[in-house]
Amino acid sequence: MSDHFKGPQPRCVVIGTGQIGTFAVRSFTHAGWSVTAADLAPNTSYIRRFGRTDCPIQSVDVTDAAMVRALFDHVGACDAVVFAAGLTGQRTQADPSLATDILLKGTESIATAMRAKGIPRLIGVSSLAVYAAGQTSFESLCEVEKPTGHVGVYGSVVRRMEAAMIALEGLSVGIARAAGVYGPNRYGHGSQSSQLVERLLYGAALKQPISLQGHWQDRDDFIYARDLGDALEKLARPGYPEGREIINVGTGMTTCLRELIEAVEQCVGRVNVNLIAPDPSRAPLARPPLDTEWMLKRIGPPKFALKEALRDFAREVDLLTAQEV
Repeated sequence: MSDHFKGPQPRCVVIGTGQIGTFAVRSFTHAGWSVTAADLAPNTSYIRRFGRTDCPIQSVDVTDAAMVRALFDHVGACDAVVFAAGLTGQRTQADPSLATDILLKGTESIATAMRAKGIPRLIGVSSLAVYAAGQTSFESLCEVEKPTGHVGVYGSVVRRMEAAMIALEGLSVGIARAAGVYGPNRYGHGSQSSQLVERLLYGAALKQPISLQGHWQDRDDFIYARDLGDALEKLARPGYPEGREIINVGTGMTTCLRELIEAVEQCVGRVNVNLIAPDPSRAPLARPPLDTEWMLKRIGPPKFALKEALRDFAREVDLLTAQEV
């Protein structure tokens, strides 16, 4: 445990224990917080392994205000809440009504319970999906202006969540607008970014060919789950400026598929990729990197460069051992 805090040990609740929430639990625990984790259906073994924690784990449906009140009654006084629940982009596309309920009803029920308990700070997890895919300049992916332009179902739902959080009264709110997140996950779960990196690493380590749909030139800004967890912890710290703000959390650079594969091969071993043309046909994805100027000023840069993160990921899930054996 870190000795970062010299006064009373701060306490937090992390709601949503998928990949992002679990690594938030890990970062908060390492920094010296007392943590309670909660999820509709928590996967205890995953949380214990990758959250590196023995913290209490509760079951809660964020769309049920009574269950959320009961969670906070059980937890008692605390300093911050991290709201990391929600569906991935693919699942949101399949069930936008459920995704909307989780994010909007969840925001409302959590905020109401926080006010009742006097909990001052809410940290929400958002996504670069709020930015229109057609934006082509670094400056257009900046937090200062409200995102405009057409986005998909997932981006639209997340935009609504951001607006609901920023409109909350009586709470200090920080929103982390995350780049494409990757890292240890329950296999086959998580975002497209997470599944892409996962498949490449496993394919390399286990020497199994994989098929991908896309272009070698497809580009994205990728952030390692451990770095995102650390960013959420820093946003929640007592003494962080109060108010309502949104911060991009990314690397400030993009990586194309070919570069990602080369990095995986340098860290783990050769990966045999069969690249299939997109169907329906599309141009290569050319998303610029997130503008991270505000992140660098407020919470600092990510700790992990791409190759370091891939090696760490492979160690975490024992793939380096599998390769060596």
